[in-house]
Amino acid sequence: MVITLIALILGTIPSFAWLLFFLKEDIHPEPKKLIFTTFISGLVAALFALLVMNLLSKMTNIIDVNHLNVVSLLIMAGIEEVVKFFFVFILIKNRLCDECEEPIDIMIYMITAALGFAAFENLAVTFNLAASPFNDLLIGQMTGAIIFRFIGATLLHALSSGVIGYWWAIGILRYRARKYIINGLIIATLLHTFFNYLILSFKDVIIYPTVFLSIIAFLTFLNFDQLRKKNL
Repeated sequence: MVITLIALILGTIPSFAWLLFFLKEDIHPEPKKLIFTTFISGLVAALFALLVMNLLSKMTNIIDVNHLNVVSLLIMAGIEEVVKFFFVFILIKNRLCDECEEPIDIMIYMITAALGFAAFENLAVTFNLAASPFNDLLIGQMTGAIIFRFIGATLLHALSSGVIGYWWAIGILRYRARKYIINGLIIATLLHTFFNYLILSFKDVIIYPTVFLSIIAFLTFLNFDQLRKKNL
């Protein structure tokens, strides 16, 4: 019971920490209820994406989880980015966030859903470790895994979805939302794929993915600044 509780706490800390960090970028905070709804939708989106990838892996060899190559990484990243976008799009289309009055709001909601998505993945990691035989190093192993994901995969999900949110917002401002959303999805998928490639190719050298994420983070905050100056 204690290990399960620790796994739950450790699995959600990275997403909540980054969520609090990114919410500070919005000078007009969004309703907490909508933020919560969006975060939960990200959790559901992760489960949906997992089901889609498992189905594809069984139906075709286009995704080989045992021998990941660039094509497999690209397809998996594409599925995750499309699913994250789709769930946020449904929320907005259903008028669950009528308060989305500023361009930056779209980035905030995309990032929130992405962090919910990442929370699902992090929980899968911690609960998988918690299911193994208990040993004195178990909590340390879970903590180490989550720290790695905090500065890696969790941030990657937030930034890649932030890219989609930025292009989506620009598309609305220029009355060409469909075209710009597609651009955002393509760019986010490529960024996601390249990050995963770096992680797999340089398993013991975290400097490369770290530098890569730092660059994307810098550009993302420039996007925040740009959208903050605009009104829908």
